[in-house]
Amino acid sequence: RRDDQKGQLLQKAADEIKKHRKQLLALHGRRVRDIAERLRGLEGIAATVYFKALSDVLQENYRFAGRSQHPAADPFNAFLNYGFAILYSKTEAALRLAGIHPQIGFLHRDDYKRKSMLYDFIEPFRVYVEKVVFQLFSKKMVGANHTVATANGVHLGQEGIQLLVERLNAFMDEKKEAWNEQNVSRDRFVKLSAVHTAKRFLELGDAETVEILMDEFAN
Repeated sequence: RRDDQKGQLLQKAADEIKKHRKQLLALHGRRVRDIAERLRGLEGIAATVYFKALSDVLQENYRFAGRSQHPAADPFNAFLNYGFAILYSKTEAALRLAGIHPQIGFLHRDDYKRKSMLYDFIEPFRVYVEKVVFQLFSKKMVGANHTVATANGVHLGQEGIQLLVERLNAFMDEKKEAWNEQNVSRDRFVKLSAVHTAKRFLELGDAETVEILMDEFAN
């Protein structure tokens, strides 16, 4: 439903992201850490292309200069940051309920009190927040009353928080994700994915233990 110029812009961005995806899939390493820096580099490049495309198709007064955090430099990023904070909370709760420690990850860097697994696991679900925020701005539902500009950047006001929370919760409650031949809510999909991930970790852990024992026996 976009005009031709915006359609071409989106297609160009999509093609560029596909190119970086192809480069990512061509990487080889025995363990994630062998290619982690390159993975993060390609992710960062693709993210820059992605967010620029989102900005370029918005109405001019809503456009933004890439991602900005702590603090946000514009209303779009202020909405994104608050939405991601909500998603982090939901995702961490899902991981803990599934028995997964949120601080032991495999792609994001491990560090003191850093929730590496949470950052790893949340990636496929970030688009939930991005969709909701983009819809709010593309439908011109965000006004000056929704954000507050300070010397430290842009933050959501009470009306902005209320708008985002209502829209995001409604989006998470929609039964739009397929799981075992039935549609479940996005909120439940995150929880089910955490349980499935925990089971896979156990399976892979058992397989690795067997491999180690076989190597020791062979030697």
